[in-house]
Amino acid sequence: MIILEDVIILNKIFSYKVQEVRDLAWAIFSPPLIKSIHGSHIDFCSNTLDENEQTFFINLSNELDKNPRELFDFLATKNSRLLGKYFEALIEFMIRKSPYRKLLVANLQINSGTRTIGEIDFIYKNLVNDKLIHLETAGKFFLWKGDNYELSSFIGPNPNDSLDKKISKIKTSQLPLAKSDIVKRTLKSLRIKGNIESKVLFKGYLFPPFGKECQPPFAGNNFYRGFRINSNELNILRKRKSYWRILKRKEWVSPYFTNDKSQFTDWEHIENKIRIDLATDHYPILLSEIVKDKNNFVETSRFFITPPNWPNNFNNDLT
Repeated sequence: MIILEDVIILNKIFSYKVQEVRDLAWAIFSPPLIKSIHGSHIDFCSNTLDENEQTFFINLSNELDKNPRELFDFLATKNSRLLGKYFEALIEFMIRKSPYRKLLVANLQINSGTRTIGEIDFIYKNLVNDKLIHLETAGKFFLWKGDNYELSSFIGPNPNDSLDKKISKIKTSQLPLAKSDIVKRTLKSLRIKGNIESKVLFKGYLFPPFGKECQPPFAGNNFYRGFRINSNELNILRKRKSYWRILKRKEWVSPYFTNDKSQFTDWEHIENKIRIDLATDHYPILLSEIVKDKNNFVETSRFFITPPNWPNNFNNDLT
């Protein structure tokens, strides 16, 4: 159960001035995207921390926002260009810093001869109950087709990525690794003993068609969501009295925040850039809607803008 009020945590996520600290807080405190999937036999983390650990990470995030050097230095050691790897690095930092967990294994490649057959994200010891936890992580953005709640109806900005494919990979490839003979021998060589519980931490955003309700049975009640809009329908947003920013990939994780008004341009410039970019690269564009709150500018909504006929005309060579 969440001990601290959700609104307090969310206000912290929105108000950290350093992007990476805001991303870390989002990785730690945001509600999971997937609560459970019937018949999958996957143990999804509720990502609930007890009161002591929540308090520890709020205090740590407050300090990092004043001096983020430790977080910067850690991320610099990671290949975090891809969003999935960046999210994984944030979770690793969390586990390493927690006084209630001891990290035993991170990014353990499992090899069979000269062939890599998979990788284990993390194995750590819960120092409160002395349990060994095998944790797989996922940070994903899915656009909902809007027709039904089948897992295949949730696809990534790259349509080759979909929720059903990801769940299948987790179930058939990632989780069984912890019980394989290769992993057992590896853990034995590291002097790690005991039964291991496998869990999946699955966070992210869902983007239904604009104005359409989306509450799939696999999701919790408070997951992060935006909307998707076809580029031919941009007039829907033109009338809104907001600030706008096209988010760079590294800005996708946590809600956008700044106190620098120069980060924004007028709507005409935004719309023109969207049309030019989509004409040359069919990859959807993530647009942040922002309002002024005292001296700060805070994201209130986000929209994936898709090109006409997307995903049918998607060019995989451009990803």
